[in-house]
Amino acid sequence: MTTPGPGDSHRLIIVSNRLPIVLTKSAEGKWQVKPGTGGLVTALAPVLKNRGGMWIGWPGVASEEGGDLDKVFTAETKNFGYQLKAVNLTKEERERYYEGFSN
Repeated sequence: MTTPGPGDSHRLIIVSNRLPIVLTKSAEGKWQVKPGTGGLVTALAPVLKNRGGMWIGWPGVASEEGGDLDKVFTAETKNFGYQLKAVNLTKEERERYYEGFSN
């Protein structure tokens, strides 16, 4: 039996509350993407990079603030080895969930 590689059909899909990145805006108003440092990211990002696949989650900003993040993710994460897919939340949804239901 052989071990699947990055190009094989055994890609991994991770779904979590947050994407494994930190978004910040530069002084010019452009989004900058940096890898996250949490335990889940530290444990799973290397596996995902090796297998190939996708990480699905909230990007950390409300959809009204984010704009077209898919373009940002494509450009900024090309060396990650996997794709990011944002689950967009409005400011109201974020407040009701993170500051309401989950607490």
